[in-house]
Amino acid sequence: MTETNPDQGEQDIDSKLGDYHRKRGLSFGAADVMCLGAYQTDLRAHRYSSALLSFLDANDQSPFDQFVFIVPQSDREIMQAYVAEMNSLVAVPKLRSKQSAKHGDWFRLIVVTDYRAASVLEAARSAPEESAIIVIDASVFRTEGRQYTTKPSMREDVWVQEIHDLCRELLNQPSGKHRYVLLDTGTFGPRRPNNIHLLASSKAVGVFTLGAPTSSESFLAENLDRWDEQLQNGEIGSILSDIGSAKLDPDEKLLLEIQIFHRANLHGEVLSRLKGFPLDANLPGIVFVKLAQLAADAGASFLAAKHLRIGIQGLDDTEALSLAAEVARSIGDEELEGMIVQRLQKLLPDHPGALQFMLKNHLGRVSSTLLPSSH
Repeated sequence: MTETNPDQGEQDIDSKLGDYHRKRGLSFGAADVMCLGAYQTDLRAHRYSSALLSFLDANDQSPFDQFVFIVPQSDREIMQAYVAEMNSLVAVPKLRSKQSAKHGDWFRLIVVTDYRAASVLEAARSAPEESAIIVIDASVFRTEGRQYTTKPSMREDVWVQEIHDLCRELLNQPSGKHRYVLLDTGTFGPRRPNNIHLLASSKAVGVFTLGAPTSSESFLAENLDRWDEQLQNGEIGSILSDIGSAKLDPDEKLLLEIQIFHRANLHGEVLSRLKGFPLDANLPGIVFVKLAQLAADAGASFLAAKHLRIGIQGLDDTEALSLAAEVARSIGDEELEGMIVQRLQKLLPDHPGALQFMLKNHLGRVSSTLLPSSH
């Protein structure tokens, strides 16, 4: 697993990425996972294209019959423009073998309309052999019906497992050994040791990652396992000292303190800090959804609803939406739950939370139409 500092310049990152590919080489039946963050989609795509186009055969031509980009709906517009631009380049015919022309455009775009991993696998089946399958923002895709032995504590606990499994499934497809797979996660690399190990556990899969800039999430990921041990030993003071000395914004420190008091079941401390948390803080929506969950657990339904309504604005993360639906259900806000579930169902049609809400509504309608007993 190769990790690069995200504070390095663009040229240095390109140089490191080039070194990574040269050292690892290129072979069909293999995959690479790229964790370069969430900056502009077409710039990430171009980094990968440039790296792969640097590999040439004895005839100074690319070994790839086609570059197949598989992207979620949110990336459609920007990737359509990128793929069209790449196909129009004068250099393309010189690098492309005549044999590969039978497959149509050298750069091809497939847009999947939901977040199911099965949709990615279905899209990949149409790619020819000796193609490069490049999945952009792959960390958003989910395996429906997945059961966890332990409830994930952080988002990386979910997407690392999903990326690991998606790589395996793509390489195990009938044509998998004749293709090259690149998964762009659209996020920075994981920080928890178990997740780092899992991501790099397959010999067929290489990993290139930018370490996440310091944030409350990355700081929590790096320390969570140790802090849980300290909480069991009653050493909450040491944890608060760690948070106080961290190079984080005051809002992020407060967020960490709230989460630690919640893990310690100190709901009074949670509520006192939640009431002072700025509702206009410049933080991702998922943060406010988590705060809503903590407020609900502490019995503050009104405060939970207030944070929840802020958090769900523009939210399109499946775990965050699923958590938001659970919180809305726990505080009895059916209107808010229905709004969240509707959005969740568009991303994962068979999500258990969405199906549960639909079933509950259906049973409610049925019971309201039943005639009272004549006894």
